[in-house]
Amino acid sequence: MPAIVFDPSWQPSEDSATLLDERTWLIGAILTGVGYGIVLVLTVMCISNLIGSLKRPNLNMKLQLASLTYVICTFVFATLFVAGSSKMAQLSFIDYRNYPGGPAAFEEVMFSIPISEMGNVAFVLSNWFADVVVVWRCIVVYKGCRAPWWSVYTVPCLAYTASWILGLLWLVQVSAPASSPWASSTINFTQPYFWTSFSLNVTMTFAIVARLMVYRYRISKVMGKTYGRQYTSIASLVIESSLLYTSFQLLFIVPFAMNTAVQTLFLQPLSQIQIVAPLLVIYRVSSGRAWTSNTSTQIFKSQDRQQVIGSNKLHEMVFAEHQAIGTETTLGQ
Repeated sequence: MPAIVFDPSWQPSEDSATLLDERTWLIGAILTGVGYGIVLVLTVMCISNLIGSLKRPNLNMKLQLASLTYVICTFVFATLFVAGSSKMAQLSFIDYRNYPGGPAAFEEVMFSIPISEMGNVAFVLSNWFADVVVVWRCIVVYKGCRAPWWSVYTVPCLAYTASWILGLLWLVQVSAPASSPWASSTINFTQPYFWTSFSLNVTMTFAIVARLMVYRYRISKVMGKTYGRQYTSIASLVIESSLLYTSFQLLFIVPFAMNTAVQTLFLQPLSQIQIVAPLLVIYRVSSGRAWTSNTSTQIFKSQDRQQVIGSNKLHEMVFAEHQAIGTETTLGQ
């Protein structure tokens, strides 16, 4: 059987840099589909857990419905973005492949057309939904601390407000005809928007990790290292503080600032990763394996060792709420 030979004449007449741009756009669209599959699985798992908890006593129905609404909305946003991304891939690589500059140029110049704009709006809405979860989780973890409530709430709320405002400005920018994140003729809000969201998540991440480490020490001191590890394992820290999301954000922001072709490899999948992170938190909370708003209070009340030694009282107090999941749902209270 003769060997297959690839004729060089089959290759497009673009330079290597243009071809690299096209490859990263296409691979990014494929990775977005992979991320969407993960979002779909997590959505089903979260909804199953939340619906299953309806049978438990002492259920806060309003919070349960809010959690279900959140999960459904994020899934809709993910679906809209995948639809827009897939259609743009079809337009650029098939329907208008001979656009001057190639498919990559088409993706950038046509970033503001309606089908792409649908994906852009879904992207920003997903980002707001993702950011509000990490802010809320930080507030929940710090509930019961000795600092004044306003000192705990002010920084997260201001950071989220800044992200919200810059997200709106970014949408206005990329909605203008022939505009995109790579536009140079107008004020570009791309970097301020993404860096603000990144800074918010990093700040909240460190705050959550610091709080959990304090309680790891307190739980270990009273009950032993086994229980401390249970609460602050690497998986717990990653999921609770959304490190997955912040790490992936960085993979896009740095190449974007350096204006390298790799940036488009991560821009599209970021739409799904920013949904995966809060869904993981929601799944853990609905499964009774995450920090709740009453956990710190219960630990404070259980510092008297004399009431713990020889019994399992602290275990019951700290984890009772986790055994009966219905007392608090996804976003806490």
